[in-house]
Order: sequence, then C-alpha cells, then structure tokens
Amino acid sequence: MAEPQVAKVCFSQLDGGQVVGDTIGWTGVGRVWLLIQAVLGGTRLTVRDLLELQEGTVLPLDVQVGGPARVRVNGLPLAEGEVVVINDAFGVRLSRLAIEPTAQKDEQRVGGKS
Repeated sequence: MAEPQVAKVCFSQLDGGQVVGDTIGWTGVGRVWLLIQAVLGGTRLTVRDLLELQEGTVLPLDVQVGGPARVRVNGLPLAEGEVVVINDAFGVRLSRLAIEPTAQKDEQRVGGKS
C-alpha cells in the first residue's frame, strides 16, 4: 500500500462577510426539538433474565412509591419531580433542577473514557 501524501492546508483570508451564526440568532435555536424523558426508576438484569422476559412480567424498580421521577433532556439530567395526573395523562411537577451534569458523564457522552 502506498504511503499517504500529507500536506499543510493554506486558507485564504476571510473578507469580513456575514457570519452564518448571526443569521440564525436565538429565534433559530428556539425551534430546535429536544427529547424530554421522565424516568420513574430502573433495574439491572442479566442477559439471561432479559431473554426470559414475557408479557405479564413485573420489573421491580429502584425507586420507592412516591419517590422522585428523574427528568432528562437528550439523555442528560435536567430535574427531579413528582409524578402527577393531568386530566387523563401523566405529568411531572419539577421540584429540583439539576445543577450540571458531571464532567465524567459528559466525556462518556462524547466518546471519551467509559
């Protein structure tokens, strides 16, 4: 196999034209859709136990009745809250906002160390 050719890239000077970000502004950002999830709890299963699941199986969760639901935005923590009923649907009343996700979890999400 031939040795790849590597060379420096030279860019011409920009002429001070309009920056693309200036045309989007906050209005454009406000139209971005995010996935919001309310997580009631979780559990851990072996692959064997997972393969044995069937309709009617009850999975115990790691949260007490009345415990907080965790609200996530695109998989990252946003808040904790209380599960409520709104007409015929569920909702979450936020009780505590997350300060910030840990740096370690952020690194994992962008392909850093696991």
